Order: sequence, then structure tokens, then C-alpha cells
Amino acid sequence: MSTPDQPGGRPRGGSGTSGNGGGSRRAGRGSRGPAGRGSAVEDVTPERIRVAVSTRGELVRETEDGATGRNGGWAYEASLVGTDVVVRLAWPRLLPHESRRGLLQLLNDWNRDRILPTLRLSEHTEGLGVVATFTVSAVPGMTREQLAEVVEVGVVAGAGALTALSSSVPPATRPEDDAAD
Repeated sequence: MSTPDQPGGRPRGGSGTSGNGGGSRRAGRGSRGPAGRGSAVEDVTPERIRVAVSTRGELVRETEDGATGRNGGWAYEASLVGTDVVVRLAWPRLLPHESRRGLLQLLNDWNRDRILPTLRLSEHTEGLGVVATFTVSAVPGMTREQLAEVVEVGVVAGAGALTALSSSVPPATRPEDDAAD
């Protein structure tokens, strides 16, 4: 696997949050959903995140704070960062450093126009990457179903954002390709 925060690898760091609150109901610990159905609301732990990822059948490896997975070709990390559940996906491309200004404008436009996920620039020696981040507060706790839904939404929203980014950025061309025209 690539090094952390590398395209196609396990992203890390960053402070991007979507801050959407997760839409969870503020039930007390151990309470159940309507009419006693559903699993109990419990504190979110790295172990519970690992279970949520492995239940998807995608566990790649355990991390200190959660787990990494792979969905539809996208590597992702689901982890507990402080009091937040964070799902991150790294774009599998690097752009030349000269494209920084245009890439920052593209990321700014995305973050201005959409609630989630947050896209941020990821700098590498070889070039510029992008990380999609989806964050939900885990302070009120979550049921098993809510935690699974947070991971699902984070992965699907992140993959959708990075797919949209891929269609917005033309493939790299080599100088010899231009000379052939």
C-alpha cells in the first residue's frame, strides 16, 4: 500500500470537517430507537469502527484509531479523531506543483458549494493530491446502525466527490504527446 496520505493510500492528518452533526438523535446511553427497536446507543470506539468497516467486508487493516478499507477501487480510512468519526479518501492522482492555484480554486469552489465532503489539498514531494474528509461528532454516541451509516455516507460521498474531481481535471499529457499532433 502507498505511504499514508499518498494517492491510493491511507490518508491522514488534515483539519477539514463537514460539521453536519450526523443527524443523530440525542438519546441517552443504552437507550433504544422508537418502540424499543434497533441497537443501543453506545460510545464510539476504534474497535466499533473496525467492526463497522469489517462488516462491510472491506477491512484492509486495523489502525490505532479505526480501520482502512477499499470500496470500488477507493482506499479509505475510518477513524475516531478526538470526539469525531472521520472518513477520509485520497484521490489516486498527483498534479504538478504548477497547478496549485487552479487546484485550490477548484477545491474552494467545491467546499463553498457543497456541505460534504470537505476536499483539501495534500502536498507531496512528487506533486499535489486531494483528500476528501467526512466528519461527524460522536459525542452523543451512536447505534450500530448509525455508525455503519456514517461510514457508508463518508465512503460514498468521498468517492463521489473524487470521481467528480477526476472528471473536472483533464488527464496529464506528456510533452511528446503534444509534439505528435
